[in-house]
Amino acid sequence: MKNKKLKIIILLTVCIIFTACGKSQNSEKNIYEYKTKYVGDNSKVINILSNLKYPKEASYNSVQILSEKEPYGILVKLNVNSDKIPEKNDFLKNTAIMFALIENLSFVKYVNVSDNKVVAEFTRNEVDNYLKDEVNKDTKEIGMSEKGFVKYLNE
Repeated sequence: MKNKKLKIIILLTVCIIFTACGKSQNSEKNIYEYKTKYVGDNSKVINILSNLKYPKEASYNSVQILSEKEPYGILVKLNVNSDKIPEKNDFLKNTAIMFALIENLSFVKYVNVSDNKVVAEFTRNEVDNYLKDEVNKDTKEIGMSEKGFVKYLNE
């Protein structure tokens, strides 16, 4: 009986360790699986947005996908947690990730849900120009392969 309990305890411990290790994988690497051609692919877009890291003053609330007519865009609705509104540059990496993973996305706006004010907004051209200067690649090149995408994330 004691031997059986010991085996169960060991088995449970091993299961917990493997579960914890599985969850510690780089979630940003995993979001590459949600890459899509279309901003209208709701489930993939929502998975991308909910897996991004937001500035400490803000958290993801919801998204409004604007895919009825061009230019296609996303309104990222945020809960801003303090009186200090995050800076526009605090959202640059998230925006670059969205443009790299959503091919026909043209613009992104971040909106504070408490007052509906735009906190930051970006166009694909604006982000591509910035990235060309910083990492010598645009969002299309970053999103072309998972390896290149992960490399950008770690820069």
